[in-house]
Amino acid sequence: MKKRIMGLDEAGRGPVLGDLYIGAVLCSPEQVQILEDNQIDDSKKLSSKTRSLFYEIIKNNCLKYLVRAISIAEIDGNIKRPGLKSLNDLEKELMRDLICELDPDIVYIDAIGSNPKKFKKQMINLLEERMETSSIPKIIAENKGDSLFTIVGAASIMAKVDRDNAIDSYKKEFIKYGDIGSGYPSDWKTRAFLKKYIQIHKKPPNIARKSWDTTKNIIRELQQTKLTDF
Repeated sequence: MKKRIMGLDEAGRGPVLGDLYIGAVLCSPEQVQILEDNQIDDSKKLSSKTRSLFYEIIKNNCLKYLVRAISIAEIDGNIKRPGLKSLNDLEKELMRDLICELDPDIVYIDAIGSNPKKFKKQMINLLEERMETSSIPKIIAENKGDSLFTIVGAASIMAKVDRDNAIDSYKKEFIKYGDIGSGYPSDWKTRAFLKKYIQIHKKPPNIARKSWDTTKNIIRELQQTKLTDF
């Protein structure tokens, strides 16, 4: 029986704007070879145009793919609140759910955190909550897995393209406030957009992660300069 090979990776962990996306790609060994022949790689190394091209290649050369999101509301409802789940916890649980849904024989994952062995053990523990131990797939987890394993690179592309599409949609929705940028805290356009929106509406936009320091710092800055009345 041919093995069903799965890759998992995320996109949008660090941005202050938008959801966090996790991509999952399930392939046969022959399909993995096709992806390798097409030089599928870590999404971060690719241009937007190349990612879109590879997205279609992956869709047409896999058994199944899924992209699921951890919403802004879910992130803000848990992050930095005692007794609630960390972003790592939310990611691992969604990865667990995707594994259960696609039912692979082997899973390659871009490990969360600096200790891949610990991450692997945590994933096995989560899977044991949903399936028999004998049914748990083999898990290979490594840092920078999207660069090491083609199947993980494929998953990263699916997640990244869906996130980029969401950002493009936000740009159209909020065009009257200017360019929202990439959505990352390091992007001055993103920070300028947040500041302008908050100045006008006295609150962050619904596409912003309110639990992120970037959002909190802008609100604090505006409060201190008395430009807004919260």
